Amino acid sequence: MLLYIKNNDLSERLGGANLTDYYWIELLRKKNQVKVVTRNTIGNFLDNDINKYELVIFGNVNLLSEYYKFFKKFKNYVVILHGILNSEPFSNFYANAKRVITVSPLQEKWTKKIFGLRNVTYSSPYIPHFFKNIGIKRSGNVYIGDIAEYKGVKKILAYAQKKNIKVDFYGNLLEPLIPKNRYKGQVTYVQVNNLMNNYENFIWFLDRVGGFGRTLAEALLTGMNVIANRENFGIFSYDWDFDNPEVLRKQIDEEYLKFPKLLE
Repeated sequence: MLLYIKNNDLSERLGGANLTDYYWIELLRKKNQVKVVTRNTIGNFLDNDINKYELVIFGNVNLLSEYYKFFKKFKNYVVILHGILNSEPFSNFYANAKRVITVSPLQEKWTKKIFGLRNVTYSSPYIPHFFKNIGIKRSGNVYIGDIAEYKGVKKILAYAQKKNIKVDFYGNLLEPLIPKNRYKGQVTYVQVNNLMNNYENFIWFLDRVGGFGRTLAEALLTGMNVIANRENFGIFSYDWDFDNPEVLRKQIDEEYLKFPKLLE
């Protein structure tokens, strides 16, 4: 049996890292029993027999630093890093892992550089097949995601001002950074495909290196133009065809299906 420890359940927070964990767990369950433990359930788990699990997988474990002493009890484990992280207190924890799995070649490169590790590799997140071009008329510019400075929203606004264009914003309004008339509200994950098909351009600029950039993958698969500082997004470090959604779909699926092999 495999044990998968992660920060949140998908029902608790619908974020890129949680979606990636969810689809990797579903892939593993095709051939394995998988026990999932989250922040809300780990308190009831601490006294369990940890030795009955053949492998422990830590997803976004950096957000659970209060359990670091407990995590150190595990000997055979894999760590999944969804983004570029600070080193403390997990430097030795990463170094002693069977493998550290990142979500892109770019993140693999930076993880090796930051932590000085050799046990690092990567696998692509899964992007659901309902993301596709439905062939309707498009216009305008959009950003979908958390609306906060750490997501590069100020850079998006600066770009829009420079180009004299308007950008619509959808997502969690975490910081009051955007004009009220440009905020269009929140959307569910299953609504994102139809929303993207109504817009021509997806705009996103990060001032830091990101792990993958799930929303950019979704936008490309729906046939959108992506305006971004591509060197900061892990998805663009893959040798994929970003101009052909059908080919890109196959390439993402092929890379995602390699994930179980990385645990061997």
